[in-house]
Amino acid sequence: EIYKIFDDTTGDQKAKLIALKNTIKQISPTDLDVFLAEVDCNNYFFSGNWSKFAELSISGFIEKLYWYQPYMLSAWAGHFFQHIDDKVKLQKAILWVKRAIYLDDQPDFSLTYAHLLFKLGDIDKAIETGTHALNLAAKSKNPYLKVKDYEDALKEFKQGVANEKEVKTH
Repeated sequence: EIYKIFDDTTGDQKAKLIALKNTIKQISPTDLDVFLAEVDCNNYFFSGNWSKFAELSISGFIEKLYWYQPYMLSAWAGHFFQHIDDKVKLQKAILWVKRAIYLDDQPDFSLTYAHLLFKLGDIDKAIETGTHALNLAAKSKNPYLKVKDYEDALKEFKQGVANEKEVKTH
């Protein structure tokens, strides 16, 4: 329902979100606060309010809703490496993607982990993890997976090492 609201740009999204939250309240699930937090968090995501998105994301609802869903854990972590710079919040995303990898070691999960490590400045570990992701991608039978994307990311991580060495020599 959340995605339908944001896909339909002809109506009042704010009013539709309020209506959705009221419906959720009427159903009265056990973890009402968790579901309402997800609605609000998706609102922040679609509106590009990354600071509020990050704050609410780390509040605990992701662990309650997605702890056994590796694709969702990795997806949320991916949003963090793309939009969040706060190191404490990025560490939370690392926990999510490590859990995703524990549940199902997929190339894209490892690549997300590598991007987070790179963003946090752990370039050597990013290269190690990116290499693992590339190896998984090369062995994958997934026709939608593009090995070149993994090679490009690994090249970016290695360039980070080169840049770091160049800065130290000046």
